[in-house]
Amino acid sequence: MLGAGFQNYAQKIPEFEKSIFIDSAGNTYVNKKMPVYISIVTDSQPDTNHTIPSPSEHANPMYFDSHGKQYMVHLDPETGKKTRYKIFADGQPPESELNLKKGLKLQFEERFYCEELVIIEIHANDNNSGAKKSFYSIDGEEYIKYKDPVVVKKEEKIEKISFFSIDNVGNVEKPNIANFIFDLDNVIDLENIYFALDSDRLNADAQEQLDELANSLKNFPEISIELRSHTDVRGSSDYNKLLSERRAQSTKRYLMSKGISADRLEAKGFGDTKIINHCLEGVECTEEEHRENRRTEFRIIPFEEK
Repeated sequence: MLGAGFQNYAQKIPEFEKSIFIDSAGNTYVNKKMPVYISIVTDSQPDTNHTIPSPSEHANPMYFDSHGKQYMVHLDPETGKKTRYKIFADGQPPESELNLKKGLKLQFEERFYCEELVIIEIHANDNNSGAKKSFYSIDGEEYIKYKDPVVVKKEEKIEKISFFSIDNVGNVEKPNIANFIFDLDNVIDLENIYFALDSDRLNADAQEQLDELANSLKNFPEISIELRSHTDVRGSSDYNKLLSERRAQSTKRYLMSKGISADRLEAKGFGDTKIINHCLEGVECTEEEHRENRRTEFRIIPFEEK
């Protein structure tokens, strides 16, 4: 059973240098809190610049502490004309998301339920200096620069992909996690529960197992289950059908009392039509052997059946 979450891997995030970026429209972006210097260049000496306010190599830097548009104003002492220079201080990283071009059955939060082969794309968006690169890591391995769609197959048994992006001034996104589930039946541990002869009452052992099942269903609210109740062959088939339906409903009511919505639980009674051992009508069996047939089974309902 996977339980409430998935294993976390210790991953080293690559470090990136902060930088200045000028887009195609001539807008200037700097990383928020990055030291910025002003320099003067003359027409007569275009390759020579003078850093101010100090001529030394230890000139004092400026810092833009807040995210957003910043302005520097130059006042011409002769004409009194002010010229405003706009700089955008970017303090926000990009936002990335996974897109499965092929093979997705259902996505719920960070969980991707998949077919046997998936094709994954990473899309990054940044409304400030713009997204520059994206990176991904499979099951805790080293991060790889994203270039082309990633192909993942069920037999590779991949569980998790971490991914993040950086923008053009070096802001680094916190890694996102995508968990991949190829085998829906193994998401939750579904153990049979058993009943006493001619009873639909849940014993203490059955209640304990149903408590664990309810907790798992709370952790996976996207999953619905089918409750399939059965009897042994003793008694008439009509009576056994009704008894199995009572057992299925008893199980459903208990799970509902633990906070599971009724629309996620489908209860069915099969009577004595699905005996799992040799204890057919007329065959002598021990009580323990008959008990194997007095059971409620659980099945995760495939998403396509909902």
